[in-house]
Amino acid sequence: MHYIGKTDFPNLAHKVNELENHFLDYNYNVIKETEPTHNLNHEPTLKSKLLFMDYRFHRFTPATLYCANGNEEAFKEAETQKPIIKFGRTGYKTSDVRVPGGTAISRRHCVIINCKDDVWIYDLESTGTYLNQNKVIYKMPLIGRNIIRLGKTEYELTNDKTKLL
Repeated sequence: MHYIGKTDFPNLAHKVNELENHFLDYNYNVIKETEPTHNLNHEPTLKSKLLFMDYRFHRFTPATLYCANGNEEAFKEAETQKPIIKFGRTGYKTSDVRVPGGTAISRRHCVIINCKDDVWIYDLESTGTYLNQNKVIYKMPLIGRNIIRLGKTEYELTNDKTKLL
């Protein structure tokens, strides 16, 4: 972020590590997006949409995350091993899960970091993300079966398919 004014910084940052780094890719895409989901002068800020991860995510092992009873058809019953699952308002291509609800849902609302035995939900300074009826402030771990609510839309998630009941 220190070099954000230089036009060549995102390209250099993207090539820092020859290994696949999902967090650098995500941040690079936020910086380079054509229709910004952040505001440089007001809220939400660019910093609020970027992911700054702990070192433990350097050795990324994929996990399978299961969803059931989501009230959006595209994510009603699904499983994924995506390392970063992006939730945002319907109509924006930046999201993996497009959540209905108009401006009650932010364009970049929240993300789930899906790492084996280490699954987290991050609120991206959105209009409100709830995990099991508790408001997510910055980040919370996903352990066992969870209900995530974004506006009026709910998703039931777990990393153990046998716990979806």
